[in-house]
Amino acid sequence: MKLIKKFKTFTGKEVPVSDTGIKVEEIIPLLKGNKFEKELLESLEIDNIKEEFISIPGANTALSRLMAVDRDYKKIDHETSYRSLEFDSTRKSKEEFAIVFEGVTEEDENITALPIYSARTDFFEKMNGMDKYASQLFSKGLSNIVYANLELLQKNSKATKNKSIFRLLKEYERNIFFLRAIVSTSYRNYDNKVALFVALISLHKSSKATGNKFRISNFEYSESYVRIYFESNRSEQLKNFGEVTQLIEVSNDEIKNRALNFKCLLKICYYDKNKKIEGEIIAKPQTTGKYSILRITHGQNVPTAIKMLNDISKVDSITNTVFEDAKNISEIDKPDFIRDLVKRKIDNARVDELKEHKNALIRELETKVTNMYDLLKLFNKLNLVTNDPEVKEYLRYLFYDALSKRIV
Repeated sequence: MKLIKKFKTFTGKEVPVSDTGIKVEEIIPLLKGNKFEKELLESLEIDNIKEEFISIPGANTALSRLMAVDRDYKKIDHETSYRSLEFDSTRKSKEEFAIVFEGVTEEDENITALPIYSARTDFFEKMNGMDKYASQLFSKGLSNIVYANLELLQKNSKATKNKSIFRLLKEYERNIFFLRAIVSTSYRNYDNKVALFVALISLHKSSKATGNKFRISNFEYSESYVRIYFESNRSEQLKNFGEVTQLIEVSNDEIKNRALNFKCLLKICYYDKNKKIEGEIIAKPQTTGKYSILRITHGQNVPTAIKMLNDISKVDSITNTVFEDAKNISEIDKPDFIRDLVKRKIDNARVDELKEHKNALIRELETKVTNMYDLLKLFNKLNLVTNDPEVKEYLRYLFYDALSKRIV
């Protein structure tokens, strides 16, 4: 069984004309219920600016989309030890395996949660590294041995005394529970709504200081993840074929340690024969490196996190680096070599990275190119093959990797 809804997305083209931004006081509800609400409001001095208008088109739409997630799911961070867990031994396969929790906040009875994504593997690995062993036993119809092992480990392993936080999701539509992840007790919940709040406030302050204007050009989100692209009005011409635009990605993973990230990206727009923008590609390094603005993990306390937000002032200097890299693309003299490199990378990619889109991408890459216009147009076609945000993210890494052979 899976979540009904996973990734959703909207682009700047879908933002209503009326959504020109939002007042600071209207985004304060994003922090409601978060244990760090008071600290964040005080540290960011929100009282002094709450009447100000954040002129970022798409901000209102982003707010309503994230608030809607709470109508689909209830997120519960349940702290307990492995010894307190129970199991439904009537479930005979690994896919059916579920964990029974007691004493969950606002739940009158014990709840049964089905692990999803990597939570099941993580759980078995934490039980004395028995994931592969459990898989073999389940596949051979020996689930009774799995449950016997779990019971023995609960009784005899000192590690099972330790407490962890189990991130549970209650799906309202079907009234069922999922185990989304297992995190340490030092985990600080800088959730998706906190990420949007911090992003809007930080870029609002940056805009006031520099005069640069931002808009949301793309917004991707799930129940546990958000990725927002803020495009500014700052751009520079590239010789012969287009321009590069300042683009800032703000992402947050509620589960993994990478948490809240601000980074600059390469957004390259290419012209048609009339020197008008025909299309665009976005490229980004898989490791943040020199394009990173700031990174806040779930292990950092609020004062440290707030202090780091001052690094948002690095946006323009890092953007200058990105622009210089983009200008060097003009010097690429063998674009078909890059096309072939991308084709080989996709051909050798794992199926789970590209899902059912691999063959369609390879077909597009059969077309040879003779100049940068043709290459960028081809890359844009690859983006149009799928709407899957995870596959698009893979392509962004791939574009950067291919172009950087000539950039760096």
